[in-house]
Amino acid sequence: MDRTSAELPRDRDRGAPFAGVVLAGGASRRMGRDKALLVGPEGTWGPEGTWLERSVARLARAGASPIWVAGGDPSWVPEGARHVPDGRPGQGPLAGIESAMQRSRLEGRARGGEKVGSTWCLVVACDLPSLEGESLSRLLEARTPEVSAVAARGPGGLEPLVALYQDALLEELRAFLDSGQRSARRFLEGLGSALTQVELPAAVLLNANTPQDLEDL
Repeated sequence: MDRTSAELPRDRDRGAPFAGVVLAGGASRRMGRDKALLVGPEGTWGPEGTWLERSVARLARAGASPIWVAGGDPSWVPEGARHVPDGRPGQGPLAGIESAMQRSRLEGRARGGEKVGSTWCLVVACDLPSLEGESLSRLLEARTPEVSAVAARGPGGLEPLVALYQDALLEELRAFLDSGQRSARRFLEGLGSALTQVELPAAVLLNANTPQDLEDL
């Protein structure tokens, strides 16, 4: 059975360095415009700015360094983040996670060795305007040496796009994609007891895929 954050022991992994990843490579076909560039409403979901800018700001406040924007147009990337192109265009969000994890690992090695740089990646989709810092803190606090990933769980089940991925998962993730599979949820479920799930309220996991969803929010 997967453990909840309340059952996890306190240990050094809770303070391990982590990179931030904002997934911005979706086609936004149902919305009719790029969700990363949506704005507002003012005063409801935190600081002003596009949803992409807000996502980067949340990760920065949580302590992520560096912060990568995976996919999308490089011109969208706000100050404090860097763009990483999707290495497998059209293959879904898991491919964006792979690209960002690979870049983060390479940067760590370039700065001086295997153990330099981030050992986790905190991943968030850019279309979660109600996601707040307290929820990200709960994910970060759930890290232990015994687990390879920590993911949010809402009323709809596992949320693989609000999750922490351990650097050591990169090869397994790459092999999963090479086999033709694309489901981020299936990848995490396949980790078994190496995955910890943290229950989060439905309100912070609301997203918008269509203009009607946006109006309802």
